[in-house]
Amino acid sequence: MSQEAVLSDVRRRAVEEAFTAMAPRLWRALLLYSGDRELADDAVSEAFTQSIAASSSIEDVRAWIWTAAFKIAAGEMRRRGGSAGGAIPVDLPVPEGMDAASLIDLVTALGQITEMQRRALILRHYLGYSNVEIARILGSSPASIGVQLFRSTRKLRGLLTEE
Repeated sequence: MSQEAVLSDVRRRAVEEAFTAMAPRLWRALLLYSGDRELADDAVSEAFTQSIAASSSIEDVRAWIWTAAFKIAAGEMRRRGGSAGGAIPVDLPVPEGMDAASLIDLVTALGQITEMQRRALILRHYLGYSNVEIARILGSSPASIGVQLFRSTRKLRGLLTEE
């Protein structure tokens, strides 16, 4: 087996392992981000498909896939002329300690902040990533992510306490 074939096989396995480890969390994050089950399905599938094609030039498969999936979802949301907080799926996974009505309020409020703020919040508070990890995933700096999280938290607090 040639060196290129071995390297290709290693990259393919890295994508397969990333899919097994990441796909459910990524899908839930995209569902919260977009409020659209079909869009989350499509963005996850497309991100992993693209990662296979681009695997020879990807250094960090997981970060690349997160970035690609959010970009795909954002592009599709713009194409449709919508934003997050639209039709909220009835069976949206409810995090522990939260009731369905609060979750609906949260998803609606998420639709009223910027895309970057929404991405950062979901990655931080729903999925538990650090500012450094979020910065790598979103192609930003940790300091910028800190600012985005501060601003979005302040805005959400205002939106959610009004009710």
